[in-house]
Amino acid sequence: MALIFDAYDEEFQSLSGDISSKISLYSNYEDDAATQLSTMNAVEALLKQAGDLLKQMEIEVRSLPAPQRRALQEKVKNYRKTLRALEKDAKVRREARSARTRSAL
Repeated sequence: MALIFDAYDEEFQSLSGDISSKISLYSNYEDDAATQLSTMNAVEALLKQAGDLLKQMEIEVRSLPAPQRRALQEKVKNYRKTLRALEKDAKVRREARSARTRSAL
């Protein structure tokens, strides 16, 4: 059972790295609205995928024996915090883009 969690763990770390990378690149495209929009759409899709993965991790953790469960629940809790921070960062950038678009009109 822990092997499945390990695979989920690895996938979450990869996803969160991809999300961070795309969010960082977002400001590089200020002069290219289409690329900026597609980057934000990709971030939103990755955030959803990461959220779904965390749900799977929570299900997996519940099926483990108590000693393993406690440690992995803490890990999932920390991943939830990471995901919330990434979502917040994406939201800030999305709102900044919307504000720039409105001010340009």
